Formats: sequence, structure tokens, C-alpha cells
Amino acid sequence: EKLILLLNQNGTIILRFPVIDSYAYYFYKQNWVQFDAPRHINLFTRKSFRLFMQKFPSMYISDMYDDSYHFQFTGSEIYKNNGTLKSENNRMKKLLSLSTYLYHFKAKKLNKESNGDQIVVVLNKKN
Repeated sequence: EKLILLLNQNGTIILRFPVIDSYAYYFYKQNWVQFDAPRHINLFTRKSFRLFMQKFPSMYISDMYDDSYHFQFTGSEIYKNNGTLKSENNRMKKLLSLSTYLYHFKAKKLNKESNGDQIVVVLNKKN
């Protein structure tokens, strides 16, 4: 609500956040890298975010699209193999660097299918 008050008339807010109605969430479950506590306190689906926005009648969603990238796979693979994002496991990093190229194309495909693990939402203030 505070952000809305700061906006000029016809102002815009751009949000980017993970969503749980995604391939990566269903595939990796508890090893999904985007759980990322404590940064992500609430996790939305695309539908739950639209419902949430109904609480703010002065705003509307002007665009919503997926923009995931290879990290949904590379980060989750590290967690799946009991690593951390800061670990110095060179074998795992080497393996993932080879896979990153393929994961890039898989992420692009999932984005086109609205099945990536993060979205961008453009909100505009109504007149």
C-alpha cells in the first residue's frame, strides 16, 4: 500500500519473484533453489498473485511474463547434491557449467509455456 501511495498518477511498479506453479518447483520439490529463505517469505502462484492484487483496486496488472533462466536448474542441482551456493565443490561446478548451456534452452522453452520458476509483473496505477 505504501508503494502505491508513492506512485504518481499512471505510475508503474515492476516486480520479479519466484512462483511455485512451475516445472522446477514440481521437479525439485524441497531442493528447489527459489525457496531461498528468508528472502522469499511468501511464495505465490500466478493465480494467487492475481487474487492478491484484488486487494488493491487502484492498481492493475498490465503485463505478466516468465523470465526464468538456467539458475532454476543449476542452483537446484547443487541443493539436490547437498551443496550450497557458496560451496567450493569444483566437481559439481564443472558438471553444472557443462549443463548450463542445455539448461538455458530448457528455461527459454519453459518461459514460453508459462512454466518458468519466476515471473515479472508490471503493475500500473489507475487514473
